[in-house]
Amino acid sequence: MTMSAGTPILRQLELLSLQGQALLNNSICHINAVGRRRDGRMRYWCLAHKADATGKYGQQLKVCRGADIRPISAEETLTLNINQYCGGVALWGAVPPIYDTTRLPLDRGIHVHAREVPDGEKVHDHTFRAVKLTGGQIPEDGLTVSETDAVYYMVSSVFGFEVRHIQCPLCGYSHLDKDWFSVHPHRRHLCAGCGRHFGDKAPGIGNPICHVQALAGLNRRRPTTAQRSLCIRQQEYPGGIQIWGSNQPLSGLPRRVRRKEFMSMPSMRKAGRLCWTVHFQSSE
Repeated sequence: MTMSAGTPILRQLELLSLQGQALLNNSICHINAVGRRRDGRMRYWCLAHKADATGKYGQQLKVCRGADIRPISAEETLTLNINQYCGGVALWGAVPPIYDTTRLPLDRGIHVHAREVPDGEKVHDHTFRAVKLTGGQIPEDGLTVSETDAVYYMVSSVFGFEVRHIQCPLCGYSHLDKDWFSVHPHRRHLCAGCGRHFGDKAPGIGNPICHVQALAGLNRRRPTTAQRSLCIRQQEYPGGIQIWGSNQPLSGLPRRVRRKEFMSMPSMRKAGRLCWTVHFQSSE
């Protein structure tokens, strides 16, 4: 590859894929052998990125499969003391809309609503990649909920599956079931912390959010099926329409405060307790 005079190296790096950039910095991976596969070949796991590092025929990869995922920075993490928001706190797993005719940026992560007084203005109405909760019955060092935890909590809840806190007996890491495993209860789990398999006493789906709910003394809320529909004429909304699938929130306050919060806020009631059926009319 030839480079013209004055072409900066950084510009060339921008043209590389994230995987290529990870190859240039493969020292950040911490890959260990964690046992053998069913075919007898060795299996490798990256303890730094909590990801598989096994290639074809059981060969160790130079870079694990999670090295290209951008780590969550301090600027993308919200520290939230729930004692300061007596008006209500709610967290949702934010996902892209199922129908979008706008040019607005797409949110992904954890959407936060927080009010200092009941029915007051929202101090926080933004989306973050992670939220660190403090206060209440939560330990002094706090508990962090990541965007992955929140999104898969939403997936399991929407399909009506119970989730619980499952801890790896080998390393103590809180287990998160993703993808296919987030909607299929199972006994045998693959720990992301140490990369080894472990068995559980009963089939289930693991999510660290259940540990947060238990320490905060929260009661789980079940989604309610909507009893009404909404008819939309696209031509009446030139600014565009965005529609999301409804999911239940993870709140951060005691039940009596949460109940008043959600029953008094139409926007929260629509987002957390209703799932709208939408019909579109063609613009003739």
